Formats: sequence, C-alpha cells, structure tokens
Amino acid sequence: MNRARVGVMCGLGLESLCPEGRDVRVGTPYGPSPVIRLASVGDVDAAFLLRGGSRRTQAPHRINCRANVWGLRELGVERIIGTDVAQTLNEGSRGTELAVPSDLIDLTGRQDSTFYDEALIVQIDLERPFCPEVRSVLFDSSRRVGIELGESSVYVCVGGPRFRTPAENQAFRMLGGDLVGMSLAPEVFLARELGICYAAITVLFDGTRGAEDSASAIRLIEAAMKSSKTLNDIITTAIRELPGRRKCSCSSALEGTLV
Repeated sequence: MNRARVGVMCGLGLESLCPEGRDVRVGTPYGPSPVIRLASVGDVDAAFLLRGGSRRTQAPHRINCRANVWGLRELGVERIIGTDVAQTLNEGSRGTELAVPSDLIDLTGRQDSTFYDEALIVQIDLERPFCPEVRSVLFDSSRRVGIELGESSVYVCVGGPRFRTPAENQAFRMLGGDLVGMSLAPEVFLARELGICYAAITVLFDGTRGAEDSASAIRLIEAAMKSSKTLNDIITTAIRELPGRRKCSCSSALEGTLV
C-alpha cells in the first residue's frame, strides 16, 4: 500500500528536490493530484509533490491546492514541508540565502482556501500558522548543514503569475512583509484544516534593487538552482530528524471550530 509520513511540496525551479522513487497519482474529491513521488529518506517514507505538475503545466494561481493537500493526506502524510522561491522586500535580507517564514499575509483572494465552503462553516485558529515543531526541526537541520536562519520573517502570498509593481512591494513592506511569493497560501490553511503540520523553507532572491536588476523568471530559477543542494540537505536532514510522535496541536486543530 502506498504510504508516507512526511510530504514535501516542491516549488518552481526546485524539481531536483524529488529523489528517485515510485510515482503515483491520487484521486480526491477535488480532482486528481499531480504525480507524487514516493521515496525513502533514511528510514522515513516520504512523498514529494511538484505543485505545478512535472511539466510545469499549472500557473501559480491555477494550482489545485485542495487536490494537492488532500492527496498527501490520503497517503498518510502527517507533516508537510513547503518549499518556494520568494522575493525579499527588505534591504536587511540581502545576502541571506534561505528563510523559514514565521507568519503569513494572504493576498491571493483565492476562493479555494478551505475544504468547508458549503454545508459546514469551520473557523480555524491561525495564531501560529506554521507548525512550531516542524519549524524548530528546520532550524536545527539548517544549523547542522552550516546555515543560520533568522527567527522571524513574514511571507506575503500573492496570486501571481506576474511579479509585483514597486508600489505594491512598498505596500507589502508597510504591512510588515519581509518576503513575497506565490505558493504557501492556501496550502498552509488547507493543511491545518486536515490536521496536518505545515512549515516552509524558502529560497530568497533580492527584489529591492530597482528596474536595472528587476525580478524575473530567469533570476528566480537561478536562485533556486544555486540553493537547491543546500535546501535538499536541510530537508533530508529534517525528514530524518522529525520525531515519530507529534507533540504540537496541529492534529487537533478542528476542535471547537464548527460554527
């Protein structure tokens, strides 16, 4: 039977994170999942999913996040590590290669950010949107490979697929954002609704230098490729180091939420 304990959501340019393994697809109430790669990392069964499909057939705003998260849950996944390439918004982030977001601002406007949009109304608590237990393991794993990450960064999620205007980036800074990307929402909300732990680690590229060196898909892919080995080392270490039994409150997130 196809089973996995940990899932990894792989973003654009991070296809190399998927190791050799066996490919499956999972039927869900929201349509079929993309291909999911099942592989062993040490003695841990893991599932690796490319959000946009193996041939990048889905733009960020069209990705079927509900099918992706539900499909991982059907395989037995209890924890998800999200990956992404995000644009830095602050001068102080220059030279930083990776970040583990501590909070999130969702500006996607997506209507598929919940599994409960019909008969039941469920209001999930998001005081800590990213699982503290998985975040802690990501920090520890980063130190093991020689990378020291900042403790706090706010990820602004937008719909895409375009990059932002200078005025938009300035507005995001005023809102308290440190990074801006297109992938972590609504994944993080959907995972919480299913009682799955979710935390993310992002590759950064500088988005503060103006039109002469502005954001582009090429620069995004270059940043991903440059950091892919380090990111892979951190994630594989984290998968091995995650405790077998969860002690966080993510699994009981639905308690007291039904309106």
